Amino acid sequence: MTTSATSSETSILSHLATLRSPTEFQLVRRAVWLVALPFLLTLGLDLLAVLFLGVPPGKSRFFLAGLFDLIYQTFMLTLVITAWLMRVFFQTVRETFESLAEQEVISEKEPGQALAFVQTYQRWLYAPARLLLGAAFAILGLAVDYYLIFGEDLARLAPGHEPAAIGQYANIVWLTNWINALGFLAALFMIGSLIFRMFVTAAFIYRAPAFFEFQIQLSHPDQCGGFKAIGDLCLKMVYVLLALALFASFWLIVSKHVTLSPDWQELLPPYVLSVGFRSPVKMLLVLLAVSGVGIFFWPMYTVHTLMLAERARLKKTLNSLARRIHQLDGLTLTNPSAMPTAERRKILDEIDSLKELYLRTNKAPAWPFDRSVALKFASTQVIPVISLLGLGGPMGQLIEIVTKLFQGG
Repeated sequence: MTTSATSSETSILSHLATLRSPTEFQLVRRAVWLVALPFLLTLGLDLLAVLFLGVPPGKSRFFLAGLFDLIYQTFMLTLVITAWLMRVFFQTVRETFESLAEQEVISEKEPGQALAFVQTYQRWLYAPARLLLGAAFAILGLAVDYYLIFGEDLARLAPGHEPAAIGQYANIVWLTNWINALGFLAALFMIGSLIFRMFVTAAFIYRAPAFFEFQIQLSHPDQCGGFKAIGDLCLKMVYVLLALALFASFWLIVSKHVTLSPDWQELLPPYVLSVGFRSPVKMLLVLLAVSGVGIFFWPMYTVHTLMLAERARLKKTLNSLARRIHQLDGLTLTNPSAMPTAERRKILDEIDSLKELYLRTNKAPAWPFDRSVALKFASTQVIPVISLLGLGGPMGQLIEIVTKLFQGG
């Protein structure tokens, strides 16, 4: 390790030490609690209602969402998982750049560039736009939720305007509606702010080559030139979107592509099987699928271009290796019987060594991820695409068979 490399690594690591702010982790913890607390309060009130008043008749029981609405329950679980995945992602950001610096895969282009990178990144993390995105995310999410559940009957949010069929449960239902509304707004605002920070991080992965020199290491054991950590980090961003995509995909398949028996239909809120439910879910899935592809490939594109440039440079080296191998072949074939055995063996060993070097160099990677990461990314897109395009052929038949087995048919 050279003195300049050591100095650059020390500078990068010292500035990265200031990168981990507790703010992101506090936001994640608050988002989790802001999701869990309204659900726990709703569940508690619904349990009290059932204990003292009994289970509401027929489909009126879905007004006690904490106990009977599977969409509400799984959505709350999805938000908690999303917040947890964000926590994992933000923990990994600093670790990724520290790993790259420690392995001397990156170094400062000029003294002070690491500090400039960290300061610019943190300035964008706290940009006012995070509040706007958080508010837009919260309002849009609550609007879609209320559109699906209430339709145009938003007057039910006012006291005394619940349907007559609810009867003695009206006050509890009205209270839980408002608890969930306020909890949703707060939780979705936090998650929207964190999503803004995640996209800011993606932008700075893309911009990292402007601050750091990237040294491609052909023999690096990660088989990605030393950059696999970047691919892993981008995959973690896809996982954040995947949690929401799986939720939407599952219920779209249930709503559109599965034939449910009347008994099973009784377990679901009426709006799940309506066209009004499927349209916004399809729009959400398309948005998540496109965002997933973008958030995976776009941040690492600049590293990809650097790797392509290195491959182009190596092409000249490969050409010279091929010429040398051809020259050595010519020496051994010109008059092989007159060549001493030891000399011929020495030339053949050199040819084998050059061939091995050629084959290894020719496998220089073009993207900072390996086959396993590529397969994981592809698998994250399969279910959303299938749920959007439909379940035809053997896949559709398999789903129908599994559904009938669960329904006892």
